[in-house]
Amino acid sequence: MRNQNEEILKKIQVWAGRSLLGLYALDRDGNIAYLKCENCFLRTFPEQLFLLKDLQYLFLSHNKFTSLPKEIAHLINLRRLDLSSNQLTELPREIAQLTNLTTLNLSSNQLAEIPKEISQLIDLTELDLSFNQSKEIPKEIAQLRNLTLLELSRNQLKEIPKEMSQLKDLTTLNLNNNQLTQIPKEMGQLTNLTTLYLNNNRLTQIPKEIGQLTNLKGLYLSSNELTEIPKEIAQLKNLTILNLFFNQLTEIPKEIGNLPKLEVLRIREGNYRLNIPPATIEKGTKAILRYLRELKAAGEEKQYRAKVIFAGEGAVGKSCTLDRLKGKRFDKGKYTTHGIDIGVLEYAHPREKNATMKLNTWDFGGQYIYQATHQFFLTNRSLYILCWNARKEPEQCRLDYWLRTINSLAPDSPVILVATHADERAPDINYQKYKEKFPQLIGSFAVSNKTDTGIKELAAAIQNAAAALPQMGMPAPVSWVKALEEIRKIKEHHISRAEFEKLCRDNGVGEQTIRDFACLLHDLGDVICYYDDIGLNDRVILQPEWITKAISRVFEDKGVKNSKGVLDHKILLSIWDEYNENLHPVFLRLMEKFFLTYRIQGKESSVVPQLLPFEPPAYPWPDINAVPLPQTHLTMNFTMDFVPAGLMPSYIVRTHRFSDHYNHWREGVFLTYEEHKGRAQLDAEQKQLSLEVQGITPAFFFGILRDAAEEIFREFPGLKVNRFIPCICHEIRNVREHCGHFFSLESIIRRLESNKDDAECDITYTKVPISRLLYGIHPSTNEQILTDLKGIKGQLGKQHEQLTDLLIRNFVRLFNLELSKMEADCPSLITISPKQKGVLTKANIFSTTYEVQCWCQMPGDSHPMEKGIYELTQPKVWLQKAMPILKHVIEILKFYVPLISATAKGVLPQSSWDMARIRLEGMAEIADLMPRTEESSDLIYKPDTIGRHLYHRERTLQQFGGAELRVIFELLDHLDPSHYWGGLRKTPSPEGDILWLCPKHYKIFDPGLPKLPK
Repeated sequence: MRNQNEEILKKIQVWAGRSLLGLYALDRDGNIAYLKCENCFLRTFPEQLFLLKDLQYLFLSHNKFTSLPKEIAHLINLRRLDLSSNQLTELPREIAQLTNLTTLNLSSNQLAEIPKEISQLIDLTELDLSFNQSKEIPKEIAQLRNLTLLELSRNQLKEIPKEMSQLKDLTTLNLNNNQLTQIPKEMGQLTNLTTLYLNNNRLTQIPKEIGQLTNLKGLYLSSNELTEIPKEIAQLKNLTILNLFFNQLTEIPKEIGNLPKLEVLRIREGNYRLNIPPATIEKGTKAILRYLRELKAAGEEKQYRAKVIFAGEGAVGKSCTLDRLKGKRFDKGKYTTHGIDIGVLEYAHPREKNATMKLNTWDFGGQYIYQATHQFFLTNRSLYILCWNARKEPEQCRLDYWLRTINSLAPDSPVILVATHADERAPDINYQKYKEKFPQLIGSFAVSNKTDTGIKELAAAIQNAAAALPQMGMPAPVSWVKALEEIRKIKEHHISRAEFEKLCRDNGVGEQTIRDFACLLHDLGDVICYYDDIGLNDRVILQPEWITKAISRVFEDKGVKNSKGVLDHKILLSIWDEYNENLHPVFLRLMEKFFLTYRIQGKESSVVPQLLPFEPPAYPWPDINAVPLPQTHLTMNFTMDFVPAGLMPSYIVRTHRFSDHYNHWREGVFLTYEEHKGRAQLDAEQKQLSLEVQGITPAFFFGILRDAAEEIFREFPGLKVNRFIPCICHEIRNVREHCGHFFSLESIIRRLESNKDDAECDITYTKVPISRLLYGIHPSTNEQILTDLKGIKGQLGKQHEQLTDLLIRNFVRLFNLELSKMEADCPSLITISPKQKGVLTKANIFSTTYEVQCWCQMPGDSHPMEKGIYELTQPKVWLQKAMPILKHVIEILKFYVPLISATAKGVLPQSSWDMARIRLEGMAEIADLMPRTEESSDLIYKPDTIGRHLYHRERTLQQFGGAELRVIFELLDHLDPSHYWGGLRKTPSPEGDILWLCPKHYKIFDPGLPKLPK
């Protein structure tokens, strides 16, 4: 038998060629039971293959087979057959003779027809026919009564036979990306289904019988043409994921709010007029479900409220126009608006009887000094009235600037242009040109506040535009409506959080939704409240215009201007002399939350970047074109179609922990971290922000500084930003002079996603490795970073430290990004190790008691939490589910822990780091001892015998689904339902990271109220 096997293998090796990436395995009798020949570009099958009568597992994916020979029927013992990613156009009927098959994968071929003979494979439990060209499913498929998984996505199916309802054991059915217009009501009989995919079809309705699928956990209905969903979905008590993206829904049934296990409800994208406030939807599933329950419990009442914002340069007549719209007389001596004035306009709804629209009007001071502040209240889903003075040219009134500002902050909001002083001069404007550049424009009017000319026409336009806003007429819980009415009656500028919550309870707001109600009002700009801020969480500011006026006094103060942007806390007593002294720390903390100021550590002063001098300080900085550069240099240029007000001041505040508080100016800043130097500089004329970092291993620091810029850009959803990185072909050509070419980051990533390895320089035509261009900038280079770390192992220096910090940060960012899609926030750095050292064996791996330890995720200073240790008993399920993810943690921490243990860096004593090393070694031991899957447990693998060594690539985090990553949350939730997790606190960083930090580190980002001098 052995000789026969060897002879067959030799012939197969010749058939496959030396390019073969494969392995084989023998069963206990020495027979070939497993054969894998993938990515070999094979076109035909050898006769010798069909002599392997004992073959049980055959993997031939990613080849070039166009047909399957009928001799395949000789392999009667096959249990798994994988022919995916070939070029098969049909299947022989003889495939029906493989009656021992349990898994058949024919995905990614060109099958136009599914033969009905496939129904004879009655032992099949998994059948994958996805990514083919089939137009129908034979009804005989109903005979595959043992099927648990059926993949039919990416075909051309227009209907599915009702006979499929006989597949009673089916747990997963994937019908994504077909042409289905309906699903038969009989599908409700598949009561064992746990996952049903129907994304990207043409469904217009879902039968109410879907409510019978009581074991369903995941229901995916995105990108269809649904206008409603049946309330019977509320019967799916085990449902955890419901995806309704990109339909035409106007209402989510209130009954869904009572689904006990629903964790992810995706409705935000593509459903524009839902019965749920967009601000609530953005808060995630839990907030949506609480809102639906509140609607059902308290009853609902349609709301006819909207926000109308009057914007434009100072002294163009915004306030006078608003007065005339309110019926007030023209006041020639009306004062210029400082900060914001808020009022109310009331109009009858033009289409709904007995409905009065209450429009909250926001009149913004147009002076430059206020513009950075106003952006926090220029909200989307509002109506904008942009005023300009007809006595001046549109350019003088900076119409282009204001339209770009509105477009960058509120790209979905309509805008009406209003030319004032029309009695003195007829407006001269090319409205069509502006309309082409800014499709948000819905009208242009000329008014005279003196003569009342055009006021009625403008009022009618506002009335109709406001009525067309998506939120107009949206239902709201009656309790919320009553509470808001009471809040509007309060004369005080602010109240305590306790008073606010009592008012809510007194008006029937449910205890669990009080915070949601407060956050909604905050997002709409009606109040200011920060429930998660140490210093601000005990009060609610009811009149935002009051706080903006207080802030504006700092910007107007001559003393602050003369001190070149340094605010001495002692002078706050005079700046805010009309306000209660107890409010001064609150005002200053709010300025920090708005990224307008930051405190200088150890001093009683703050920096106001908007008032810094324009002249940059003297600072030694190597030119990128200097040759040779003394250290590694990373650069990225961000070009924008428009520079929003306050961009650079916001950046300076976000990165101030890397500043010495003197090396900054109005349009730039020098920064330092761990012997690395960074510079960020804005060129307003070129509309470009340039970012440079130099040092021994600058990628970690560069990543933080880059993400700070990206977080600002995210606050301007309509802003167009292009990113460029310099060519490094001089390194390839081994010359000193830089070529001066910049690659578009977007184009480089597109090439990466298209499996390209190089990019060509447009100047020298040199091919540059993409991995070197993106090193540390993109997660795709993590493998190269790991390789470099292994190369410097034992040299525990700065390069080792920076690369390890970079890996940890990349892991945490990517983990949190993927997990946020599942709305399950939790620490991502944990270790699992045996409670007692040296006791672990294959025999007792599932009976040993383990300890789970949480880690603080501070970038550059991660460490284990000494109070975050939990005992894990009965670990079998958790180890099997979590270990694939934890292997990534092991791979990273195995470099980090020895480094920290050697240098005693961080907040813990040496003994704690010694214990961390022991725990990490224990977790690595668990990974090594974890048993193989049942399929491979009886096989003896020979990976190098035929062809080249099997190239094994670890799955990256991007390839893990959110459900797989959610295992970490489920584990920690199981161990600590209170979510204390050793005292870790969820903390957003200025760079947009969601971090879980210890008490020491979260104070860096949330320092509480400042102590001001008396």
